[in-house]
Amino acid sequence: MHIGRSLSSAFLVFVVSLAGRCATAPAERGRPLDEKRIVLFLCPYGGAKSVIAASYFNRLAQEQALPYVGIAAAAETPYETVPLPVANFLAGDGFDVRAFKPHHVAPEEVRSATKVVSIGCNLADVDLAGAVLERWDDVPKVSAGLEASAAAIRRHVETLAAELRRRP
Repeated sequence: MHIGRSLSSAFLVFVVSLAGRCATAPAERGRPLDEKRIVLFLCPYGGAKSVIAASYFNRLAQEQALPYVGIAAAAETPYETVPLPVANFLAGDGFDVRAFKPHHVAPEEVRSATKVVSIGCNLADVDLAGAVLERWDDVPKVSAGLEASAAAIRRHVETLAAELRRRP
């Protein structure tokens, strides 16, 4: 799957902005960005839990030279922007997500994904036909505690990265 040919240019801008250093590192580590496989992270509003997950996942994928890139989208109604507390929290970990515009997941994003991760979503309006779905329904709501939510997401991301490392 070559993401450069299958996804919109606006979507690629998001992947590059969310991945941060990951967007330039793959060529140095042996695999250009357009050869990465996609892990699609979905949360209800596309601007909190999925953005946290994609940020941490992309950092681990870069550090471990995994041929994957994480992207974030909303399964329900997207926020207008990444909420300021989330953006500030991630900035403290070295991620700048202020320019990211949450969006409702597109059918081509689901079809392009190697794996779809639902983080506390209602998936009734998402066509998941043929998707490999993983659910992280134990992640606390960000509104109930951002640090606890991020810690749960990091644990899941680490487990997912370990699983993907074992794949041929």
